[in-house]
Amino acid sequence: MQQNNKRRYVFRCIFKSISLKKFRLYCYITLVKTF
Repeated sequence: MQQNNKRRYVFRCIFKSISLKKFRLYCYITLVKTF
């Protein structure tokens, strides 16, 4: 169940990376929030 959530966050991160230039920071924050 936790892995599924992680995958969802990763997908969201990739999707946001297209519109956000600071997607790296966003990804990091989202990953940290997942854990």
